[in-house]
Amino acid sequence: MRFAGIYRRYLSPWVVVAIGVSVFALMFIYLGQKDIKNQYFIFQNPAYSVVSHTHGWIYVVQALILVFVSITILELFSVYTGTARRLFTDKRGQKFNRDVLNRIMDYLTKEGSTADARKLTALTKSKSGKILFANQLRIIATLTKRKVRDDCITLFHEMNFDDLVKKNLQSPYVRNKIFALRVAGDFQLSEFNPSIAKYIYSKNDMVRSEAIQSYVKINADSDLNFLSDYTHSLSLLDFNVIVNAAKHFPNIHFESLFSSHNAMVRAMGIRLAVMQNKVELKLSILRMMDDESAIVREEVYGALIAFASEIEDFEALTSHFDDMSKNLQFKLIDVMEHVNEKNFVSSFLEELILKYPMEIKIKAMSNLIKMDISFALKYRNHENESIGNAYKHLTDFYL
Repeated sequence: MRFAGIYRRYLSPWVVVAIGVSVFALMFIYLGQKDIKNQYFIFQNPAYSVVSHTHGWIYVVQALILVFVSITILELFSVYTGTARRLFTDKRGQKFNRDVLNRIMDYLTKEGSTADARKLTALTKSKSGKILFANQLRIIATLTKRKVRDDCITLFHEMNFDDLVKKNLQSPYVRNKIFALRVAGDFQLSEFNPSIAKYIYSKNDMVRSEAIQSYVKINADSDLNFLSDYTHSLSLLDFNVIVNAAKHFPNIHFESLFSSHNAMVRAMGIRLAVMQNKVELKLSILRMMDDESAIVREEVYGALIAFASEIEDFEALTSHFDDMSKNLQFKLIDVMEHVNEKNFVSSFLEELILKYPMEIKIKAMSNLIKMDISFALKYRNHENESIGNAYKHLTDFYL
């Protein structure tokens, strides 16, 4: 069936061309004849009265016009029937989706038993029905916590979907592998660890991405050391999913993540250190402040802003202010109010007011005036027009 589907999908334009050429050839031969006949039938040519007096290239043009009109009518009919069929299929699919979701929610809200779970098998007789049901259950499980999530996991096993995951993991089709990897990860099916571990190094980017996310979700006791030698690229989606899954992992080996040759892994280690409040790793993170990767440097700045407690920390941060994103620049300006060295802080903020764009000027001026109201008098009638405008904007806002 797949072979036939490929031909139907990719060769259909050539089929249309072949039909068009054939129709043109037949019309070219028979269009000028009064009757089209063979030993089985006689067909009176309705176009004979029109073309009987034409010859040469005009005859050819008329034949071509009839061919294109015929093909256009066929194409319009094909589009109409295809659209109608697709709408019908979509409508039926939406109804099935609603039925599945309603039955699952009924089970979860009415303290469903094993017998109730077996009744749901009527919705999973087909392969597509099983996949849709398992996927709906997976989505509910990821969006819920505690008892509801536990009930989703129980229902998953009572429906015997483990075998479905196994078959799809072994499937040659990417979409089936991705489905199985997502289900295995979100339901933490550790029995599939060996298969998932192989896909972490798959040549297919989509499979590899889903596999590494799934592997981290399943192995909550992992130290994530396997990531330190990971040479394949990781997307921002991978980064966010892995960090979210591993933020409470107790055994993370941070130093191995920091020393990885993969920039995304280094950045991941820094983000996790901040999320777990590993202040003792501040010096290790500080060493990466001049990392060649912009994403690593950005994570370093964010970590140091979170961990900064000494004047040296703030000196290091202010010296890299220009390399920070605007969001981190604003964060740094805000945390400066906790620095005891007021001369250092006021000098830094005044430099921002003098040299930086309007948004930074306003933010720095606001914090500086909060720190010492006397600065308001200094900037109220400042000779620099942009500084005066920043002050006016600030006072207008508070008025």
